[in-house]
Amino acid sequence: MIFKLIIILSILFLIPVGSFGYIMLERGGGFDYFISTSPLGDISVNTETPDLDNIFDFYLYAFTWLNYYLVQGYYGFSLIIDLDWNWTYGFGNSEFLQRQFLLITGIDIAQDTFQTQIDNIWGKTAQWHSFYGQFANDFGIIGVSILMFILGALLSRIWLSAIYNNNFYGMALLPLFMIMFIFFPANNQIFGYIDTLSYFIFVIFFWYLRGKKY
Repeated sequence: MIFKLIIILSILFLIPVGSFGYIMLERGGGFDYFISTSPLGDISVNTETPDLDNIFDFYLYAFTWLNYYLVQGYYGFSLIIDLDWNWTYGFGNSEFLQRQFLLITGIDIAQDTFQTQIDNIWGKTAQWHSFYGQFANDFGIIGVSILMFILGALLSRIWLSAIYNNNFYGMALLPLFMIMFIFFPANNQIFGYIDTLSYFIFVIFFWYLRGKKY
């Protein structure tokens, strides 16, 4: 029974990985592309692009591309650690909020972000910069670690409210947190867009009010 379960889960895991690999294959991307993304020469590849004449080569290709996608945001974050921090007033964590700040105040804070500072060596819009790097614009490098503890504490309270109090709004927030965590290596997926940002603000407000009744 356990063996069958492992087989089923493995197949379910390999299906989306294979789909991702097929998309990358359609784009015609070889492993040499990884090297070209870093003008500093920090990225190297120890294997050649496979011939893709069998399933093992195909999944080697797919997993290599997947690995690149998962870690490139962390590499972008590593490039900003020693840079000077210019506070972005809480609007620097997403391009959407940066545009709204520019619209309201006429001040372009995008020029103060870490992503703009490293644009010449790690493309601002061409590469991922991770959730951490984007929120570092508002909280600084040390502040991001504090923010993560706060998010973790908030998630624990929401999780408990959903399990023990059957809080509807807590259950509605859990998928949003899962999406947020999954996209940590890539970007600020939840607060970076108006639909998910507004969803988070209103639902967490109602979650708080519901919690006050207990």
